[in-house]
Amino acid sequence: MNREQWLTNALTPIAALFKSATSTRANSQPLTLPIETIKVSVGFPRNTRTKKNANSEAIGQCWSSDCSAERYTEIFISPTIADPIRALDILIHECIHATIGNEHGHKAPFKRAAKALGLEGKATHTTAGPELTKRLNAIANELGPYPHAALTPGAAGAAGTTSGKKKQSTRMIKVECSCCGYTVRTTQTWLDKSGAPLCPTNTCDNHTQPMEPAQ
Repeated sequence: MNREQWLTNALTPIAALFKSATSTRANSQPLTLPIETIKVSVGFPRNTRTKKNANSEAIGQCWSSDCSAERYTEIFISPTIADPIRALDILIHECIHATIGNEHGHKAPFKRAAKALGLEGKATHTTAGPELTKRLNAIANELGPYPHAALTPGAAGAAGTTSGKKKQSTRMIKVECSCCGYTVRTTQTWLDKSGAPLCPTNTCDNHTQPMEPAQ
């Protein structure tokens, strides 16, 4: 079994979670996950590897069937995620989009569904609550080990790109006021040339004394 198969197999028990969550939502539309029209893959969400979005924290993405030549809703889980429980709760988040429609974004319909399923936190960055975590552990045990090792974007980035973390050419040294705790960073060159800077605050007795390197 590869990682895509593992995630696809997870859709069936997740659909059961959606169905059971519906019974707790009075006067609302049923949460029916259309697993027959969903494809799940591992891949970087769009725009998260560009220079402009190098620090993006997006770890999942749901694409409408309108974007697919095969008319499938396509979900992507970031390859930076290797923990099976985290992969599953991200999958649930994206499955909500697939169920209610991307046009709702993370507004009220999404929030209601997320709460009913046991997701917690800010709507754009949900995580599984305690009860949902228990259920996801049971699902993961049935599926077996998640066949994926985390991919960590490094200094080199992907072939042919300039994305990824750049090597820091100059080490910045933090200096701190021993009185008020004010901190600032500077280079060793400036420390050697001009000495440590003075604390700029007027809230302590050390504003005329050089700040000291912090540990």
